[in-house]
Amino acid sequence: MTKAITCLADDLEVSIEAALLSRSKAKAQRQSAPVFRCVECREVVDPHSEGVGSPAHFEHRARNRHCSLSVPATGRAQKRSVARPFSWITTAELAKRTAGGDDYIRTKGGEVKGLALNPRLNHDAPNIVVVGKGQRIEARAKLFVESGVTVPTFIKRGTNAWELIGSYRAIEYRIEAATVRRHRGSRPIDEVAGILFLERTDEVTIDVRGGGFADSKTRKEVEQAAIAFVTAQYESQRYKVESHESQNLGYDLWAFKPGSNLYLEVKGTAADLPRFFFTRNEYRFAIRDADWRLVMVTSARTAPHLQVLTIEEVQRTFNLDPLVWECTPAA
Repeated sequence: MTKAITCLADDLEVSIEAALLSRSKAKAQRQSAPVFRCVECREVVDPHSEGVGSPAHFEHRARNRHCSLSVPATGRAQKRSVARPFSWITTAELAKRTAGGDDYIRTKGGEVKGLALNPRLNHDAPNIVVVGKGQRIEARAKLFVESGVTVPTFIKRGTNAWELIGSYRAIEYRIEAATVRRHRGSRPIDEVAGILFLERTDEVTIDVRGGGFADSKTRKEVEQAAIAFVTAQYESQRYKVESHESQNLGYDLWAFKPGSNLYLEVKGTAADLPRFFFTRNEYRFAIRDADWRLVMVTSARTAPHLQVLTIEEVQRTFNLDPLVWECTPAA
């Protein structure tokens, strides 16, 4: 039977040595013992010191026959086999593919090797990751940004089940209070050190040429003109406007003032009629957040005209036609 040597404490993965030390300190100070939970099933576990023929490990306080770290896969307690997509791997397989590690930012030899994200703690993962306080995890977040590496990224889908969702790199780590408040989700603000912004590096991109679409230089000029026009328009309405164009969040600008909070996806065109591309990431954010708006700017470089739409109005106004289909193996 596999013996667990890591556990969760306040949703952070800690080693058996750290857990034993923490419990010992609490006992010496006559404080309540910390609560430790299984990294797989999240049920309560207790740390056990090294014994004769047995290394230090965690044991479940109450047996869980569905957890591979609690019940041997033999006899009457044999774990039931559950069908799953081939892209899902076990916790043990995850450790091998991310060079071990006990944080969600997995490192080895001072290099980031992978990400293991829990959507319960990071609702907007993998594009946005909430970083808790602690010298080690904060240092790893900064290392991830500074190194510029691309790593395999896994999302927890269930007990002992992780899905590889692609390769991502960190593009920014921000610690200012406004950003933390906006992206911390349900986490208490005093427990959050900062926010990591990631982008996928292995996603298919489409380069449209001809057919009435402008060249890349012209498209860039149109985009910049549209962004500048929209920023000026909202600032004239006493909004404070922040650019998030480089962060691949599903919107370009964050406009806010007392009583109003808007996420603006800006689409610009040099023509009189609106025509634009809508990415999967933008669509996902749009249908999730009621404060999202499409801001369409036509004739952006000459006589800009602005139109603001909710996602429902976008769906009613435009035909959303796919240019390509991404083909992935069926489950």
